[in-house]
Amino acid sequence: MSGLVAIRRDRINIKRSDGETVRLPLTGDYEGPDGLPSDEAVAVLAHELATVGEDEAQFDLDAVAPDLLTALAWAYARRDEMAELFGSGEHRGLELASHLLEQGRPDVDWFVPGVIAKQQVTLIEGREKIAGKSSLLAYLMAAMEHAEGTVFGPAFHRPVRTVWLTEEPEGPLYEKAERFGLGAGVLIVRNYALPDGLDFPGKLRYVGDIARAFKADHVVIDPLSRVARVEDEAGTELGRRAEEASDFAQDRGIAITIVHHDNKGRGQKVEDRGRGSTSLQAHVDQIIHIEKPGGRSVSPRVRRLVSWGRVDEAAWTRDIEMAKDKRSYTMQEADGLLLSQPMTVKDFADKLAISEKVARSRLVKLVSDGDATVDETTKPYVYAPILASDVE
Repeated sequence: MSGLVAIRRDRINIKRSDGETVRLPLTGDYEGPDGLPSDEAVAVLAHELATVGEDEAQFDLDAVAPDLLTALAWAYARRDEMAELFGSGEHRGLELASHLLEQGRPDVDWFVPGVIAKQQVTLIEGREKIAGKSSLLAYLMAAMEHAEGTVFGPAFHRPVRTVWLTEEPEGPLYEKAERFGLGAGVLIVRNYALPDGLDFPGKLRYVGDIARAFKADHVVIDPLSRVARVEDEAGTELGRRAEEASDFAQDRGIAITIVHHDNKGRGQKVEDRGRGSTSLQAHVDQIIHIEKPGGRSVSPRVRRLVSWGRVDEAAWTRDIEMAKDKRSYTMQEADGLLLSQPMTVKDFADKLAISEKVARSRLVKLVSDGDATVDETTKPYVYAPILASDVE
């Protein structure tokens, strides 16, 4: 005997070969958030799959229908049939890890390598009017528009258009457009000109329709708090707005870049400098923090970028310098920039692939030049960079 299984939000439906549907409620210890299987249920299910295998004779639904975990195992083994019977999106996405690995690593459409990708949300954070977030974005938008490479890597295989939803005043907008060569591939949408009464999801739909008509693959929200009218940055509101943006990016198949400001605190780890609740970072795919480094030996045109996210390509630290004509960027690798976070001598030596003796002498020089601090109360000593926000 055979049958088909679909896992709904509050129950499991088993359609038997005679046409009858058996409905099993997801209750008790195996009920998770929103009525879906709990982590415990899934963990036990993994064990069931490992021991039972996929022999159809062992999946006699007349005998096992009351058993929730076996029904889940059946759903795993018959996922393709489930989709045909119940339609796409109506069953819980279930897949064995072994099957996932057989498919190979999924391709990511990076419009800018390691920075902006299709169907992903990138959060760019930094101090307002100091870090240079909008300038960096204008540089990236121009490169995408003209299918040109950047300091982050080669160009995408075709031009990429952008819709820029912004609160930026006219003067700075003109300056960035002229400086970086923004043209007909970037459509500026002023937040104040959107129809009255739109909440953030409504603004996303409105801008999404504009993006579709403009054939844009990239939307910039600059800045999130003002565009989304976030009143309580310390609560969960920022996270909910980011989650809505993420759902929108997935649904429309576009990339979204969100601009957000740092708090004014000093001394936090780079991961904690974004203003407001950490729920914002939890609902995006990648976070890029941009900061103006401190220290006498660092050019004022240099910016330190630290990135982290869901995939390996999003984990990097880069230091870039704006050209003297302010129209492009180049890479920087000075010692003061390579010390991107608190490190011991061994950490610094391993990062640069040099001996600890050489690493120690270079770190000591950074401290003497005023580009780093050293905590001698710890063993081993910990050296930390001096950033602009630390000396303001």
